[in-house]
Amino acid sequence: MTGIGRRGRRPAAGYHRAIPLTAVPAVLALLAAAAGAAFAVTRFVQLLQDIGAAGGTLGESLERIGAGADRAAGRVEALGPAGARLERALARLAVSRARLGVLLDAYAEARAALASLVFVPRK
Repeated sequence: MTGIGRRGRRPAAGYHRAIPLTAVPAVLALLAAAAGAAFAVTRFVQLLQDIGAAGGTLGESLERIGAGADRAAGRVEALGPAGARLERALARLAVSRARLGVLLDAYAEARAALASLVFVPRK
């Protein structure tokens, strides 16, 4: 009695009740779409968490920088006359550094000229 249908008839040759071949790619496409959507959602949630963590860290850093700037401004005001002295010293330092730059350039030119005239073997 194998191969006999419910009503006692045999099904037509080549007929079977398997899933049509077009359903397999459709199911695979649905699974791929679901997996892609799940991946996108998890990445989006992770992005939101990272943004929240970075925002908190950034706010704390900006608060520390602002507090440091306030402390520095208080110290400069506390210096008073010493601050003016510091500015004059910095101006003298800038002049001295400019003179040193000129002297170093002259030294480099003299050394280059001397090196072209005198052959000194080097190791």
